[in-house]
Amino acid sequence: MVVMLNACCQKGVVRSARICEIGSTRCRATSAGTGKTLGIFKRHLGFGLARKDSQKTQPKKIGADEFKLRRDKVVDLAWSEPDAKFEQLLLCVPSSRTYYMARDIPYVFRQNANFRYLSGIMEPDSLLLLHSDSKEHYRSVLFLPDADQEHKKWHGPSLAQDEVEFSSGITEVHPVSYLEEFLQDLLSQSKGLQLGVFCDPSRSWLTNAYSHDSSPATFSVLEDCVMQRPKNWTTVTSLNQHIQEARVIKSQTEADVMRYASSIAAMAFKKAMTDTEAGMNERQLWAMIDYECVFNGAERLAFPPVVASGPRAATIHYIKNSEVIMNGQMVLVDAGCEVEGYCSDMSRTWPVDTSFSNPQRILYEIVQHVQARILRNIENLGSDYGSYPSLNDLYGKMLDLLTEELYREGLFGQFVDKKKAKDMVTRTYCGHHLSHYVGMDVHDCHLISRGRKLEQGMAFTVEPGLYISSEDTLFPEEFRGTGIRIEDIVWLSSDGPENFTQHLCPSESSCCGQVCTMDICVKSEEQECERGGDGVISDLVEIRNYTCN
Repeated sequence: MVVMLNACCQKGVVRSARICEIGSTRCRATSAGTGKTLGIFKRHLGFGLARKDSQKTQPKKIGADEFKLRRDKVVDLAWSEPDAKFEQLLLCVPSSRTYYMARDIPYVFRQNANFRYLSGIMEPDSLLLLHSDSKEHYRSVLFLPDADQEHKKWHGPSLAQDEVEFSSGITEVHPVSYLEEFLQDLLSQSKGLQLGVFCDPSRSWLTNAYSHDSSPATFSVLEDCVMQRPKNWTTVTSLNQHIQEARVIKSQTEADVMRYASSIAAMAFKKAMTDTEAGMNERQLWAMIDYECVFNGAERLAFPPVVASGPRAATIHYIKNSEVIMNGQMVLVDAGCEVEGYCSDMSRTWPVDTSFSNPQRILYEIVQHVQARILRNIENLGSDYGSYPSLNDLYGKMLDLLTEELYREGLFGQFVDKKKAKDMVTRTYCGHHLSHYVGMDVHDCHLISRGRKLEQGMAFTVEPGLYISSEDTLFPEEFRGTGIRIEDIVWLSSDGPENFTQHLCPSESSCCGQVCTMDICVKSEEQECERGGDGVISDLVEIRNYTCN
């Protein structure tokens, strides 16, 4: 497969760039008139191919019908509240507010996951109320920011009612300035009836989303109305549990979006693996993954990534990403991207050089074998969901396997018995769980116990790790200052488990070596090659992808 490389010949502009290795020979890029080597441009080549492929599999958007089904389910769950004695319900779901890093400079906006799950609406400083006057009926009411001419001039118009109805199925839309009148009408209609109000019980439930000094004053009316409720407003409780009960089971449409997000992340990882080299800063690798994900269809990275080289990888959530990558090190990257509000999450560890050292390979293959065995156990269960374990069960299995592998390699020494070795793995050498749920938040549905048996529709990570600090005194010195994590997402479909990322970015140690030496060859008339100065005149960028059997 080939793609054209356009060279810029304007005076003072980069005219050629080193793209990669040709076989074992590196090509050198120079900027016009300076002779300086420019390595960074190579990191942005090859993206067109990934983009073209990803467009073919882009999933359909989640539509109004699915949002309506979600609201139906959450209302049903609220009515099933144990010991509930109310006659009507009011479910309060605020959007995220606009936060500012400095005066008039907002942070990048990310919608509240619960609000987006139930409405699909992306407006900040908004509110969704679900009022149910019986178990058979409810209405959805959306309040959007008032859009006066000054607001429109700076921020553009708010959504029109027909746009809201088309995208979310919500037909009752009001400006937030109408909220006080709506609540007064609700108080009048519910007089003498037991009304169950669902929101967080602390005073921060609403001010977490809106502050009185920066949001419409009418939102304080809702907070005051809830906290100083009339006697017939009998129940004030959190809605999060019910929404997460709905969110933890992913529909086919949701899984399609997550699969797409995972494919984008996997291709970005492969690009990062091929372009990693000594002398780069960790933040450059971060920027490369961010660029590749967004260019190929993601909205953003799903979370601040871990880009940890050398001994920093022994810090589980190292996110400073500020050090120089050195020869002989490994790089641990934990990253994912977001598409249509859904997250991908994967981790890979690879050598900066084209192969692992012997100690690196020993530790890497321990982690890889543990993950492979757990994934194989899950796969063997197929669609027999009555026999599936919990995430906690899988975590216990991981601890047993890590201990077994480390013990077999003799890394604990002869004076540590297996029971003590397992305790050390749990406390020191793998201080995190094997799994978490994944969805609209990367650590999704935290209120759903990991002791619950896995069910069809759940999506979760499988991410064993091994972390040996530079200060460790038990392992031999050549193993210290090392961190390894391998992570993939599994979704439990009607046909059985599906791994979203493993086939796109394999984790076997042999595959890491092949990916890291993948040829991305550019031949340009402006390039000079270091193999004896032979110039090859061509405008083609040739991509050759290695795969593992």
